[in-house]
Amino acid sequence: MLKRDCHALIDTGDGVFRDSGQGEVILLGPQIASGYLSATHPNNTNFGVLDGHSYHRTGDLGRLCKNQGLTIRGRLDSQIKLNGFRIELGEIEQCALQVNGVGLAVVVPRGDPVRALSLVLSGDAVNDRTIEAVRASLAAKLPPYMRPTRISVQQDLPLSLAGKVDRKQVEAFLEG
Repeated sequence: MLKRDCHALIDTGDGVFRDSGQGEVILLGPQIASGYLSATHPNNTNFGVLDGHSYHRTGDLGRLCKNQGLTIRGRLDSQIKLNGFRIELGEIEQCALQVNGVGLAVVVPRGDPVRALSLVLSGDAVNDRTIEAVRASLAAKLPPYMRPTRISVQQDLPLSLAGKVDRKQVEAFLEG
């Protein structure tokens, strides 16, 4: 429940903050901490000031109704929580992509709640040596809680109409 001096707004994707609709959740009020970067820093996109009040873009996807309140529906990014740690799946994927031979890398959370991570690799030169090189790279660059417990190879990762990896189909591949 939001306190009286805290307000939630929604950015439906056009940069305009609204008091109802579906989009990114924006928290506004005096309890919002100042940003980690100065207000003028070009990378400070999550914190700001609106009508004299500090705000924070949460990265959460939500629905705000005037009579029903705020409902969180998920994340806008691929951040998950595993064993109490927040993990950005793209960070793991980028580490895997730095290994020669890996063309695509997709991390899939496993279980509900998430209990493990699986990494699926694709590329013309992916073989057992590549997989071991990926494991070594992940071990050198990532803390243990971010390392996938399973690494698989799928030569042709399914793509959506937008050309992005279809994560639902990759999940089905892992279950089959």
